[in-house]
Amino acid sequence: MSPETSSALGAEVAPLKASVFIDGTWLFYSIYSRQDSQCTVTKRFGKGWYHYYEVDWAALPSLICAKIRRQAEENYKKKNEGTKPRPIEISRVSVYTSYRKGTEDYSPRVKMFQRMAEANMNVQIMETNRREKCVDIQLAVEMLYYAYTPEAFDIAILVSGDK
Repeated sequence: MSPETSSALGAEVAPLKASVFIDGTWLFYSIYSRQDSQCTVTKRFGKGWYHYYEVDWAALPSLICAKIRRQAEENYKKKNEGTKPRPIEISRVSVYTSYRKGTEDYSPRVKMFQRMAEANMNVQIMETNRREKCVDIQLAVEMLYYAYTPEAFDIAILVSGDK
């Protein structure tokens, strides 16, 4: 993304550098284990949609940028003060998940995370003997690590549905 020109200052404004942290386990279950009656995707594309459609994982960072930009512009219009919001550039997308030992390569779970890796996302996979554990902890630790790493990011974006 190229820097935008600030109309108030007449100077180049560098974009905010953002890192996205995705709870991949939550995301997988949100896509593949939701009850059909509660799933907006199933309502729109039909039951078993994931057998006929593929998610464009490479588009996710730009969708996140667009959403945050719209929110920032709405807040700017409401407050009508200060400078316009800076553009956002996603510099890193990290996905955290785990597999049970022996999960087959052709499983929907493995395929989803392979596609995310092919879309240049940094996919972190832990292998477990039990149910998926520690993904939230690993994600939080890395988020804090990068928060204290100089120039790693200006803002962090967490994609999760855990309460």
